[in-house]
Amino acid sequence: MAPIEIRDRTLRDITTGQDSYILLFALLIIDYLSLSLIDSQRWGGLIHIVPISLSVLVGLHTSGAHIRTLRFAAAVLGVALLASIAQVINDNRQVGAVAFFMVALLLAMTAMAILGRILRHRHVTLETMFGAVDVYILIGLFFSSLFIGIALASSAHHLGPFLAQPGPHNSSDYVYLSFITLTTVGFGDLTPYTDLARSVVVLEALLGQIFLVTLVARLVTLFGLERPHLVDVDLGIEPPSEISPDPFKLDDDADPPTKPPNA
Repeated sequence: MAPIEIRDRTLRDITTGQDSYILLFALLIIDYLSLSLIDSQRWGGLIHIVPISLSVLVGLHTSGAHIRTLRFAAAVLGVALLASIAQVINDNRQVGAVAFFMVALLLAMTAMAILGRILRHRHVTLETMFGAVDVYILIGLFFSSLFIGIALASSAHHLGPFLAQPGPHNSSDYVYLSFITLTTVGFGDLTPYTDLARSVVVLEALLGQIFLVTLVARLVTLFGLERPHLVDVDLGIEPPSEISPDPFKLDDDADPPTKPPNA
């Protein structure tokens, strides 16, 4: 794939164009607030899916996702909406779990699309940094939806509560647990109970820290700089790395050119 260079942005570019990660950041904050502040076991799924769906569509569009990815996301979104509507009608926990699992899948797809996009930016700009922050928030929202889905499914099948503390627990509790785990704050007022719950909570803590200390830290050091190896790729010159292109490589790290073997 060719490297991406962001030029001067107009208001139209920011709202409808690609690489509009500041706009997406604002939408993700709204998603977080809706999950945290709106607690309704019956209507919660449908109310939460509407703003998240908008963020997913914006995230995939602004990242230049392939048409097949967009079609798959639309199909998953349709299943999530139908499941959330069915939950409103029947108040069925199993159906509610399906809705939140579908939302988690959509959030994961969006995070991967954004990550693939920002790693091909020729210059590390403010939009690149906001793209990385968006992925970080998406990880937290992904695990929030996953926690809620597991909790609903476990309750429907009598597999034990997700949280060790006595309930009932609303969606805000799982969002809170997700983000204090992601940021490794860990107040300890909410803790996972079952083996499955503990496993996914630990997985989130690992992913959050790995993301921060690798990608975000590297992008901060490259902020405002041009990554010349992407220019070389644009000119048809393959970088010396086994990965083409290598988004984490600076000029100083470039391997010396190898001499062809003597005939």
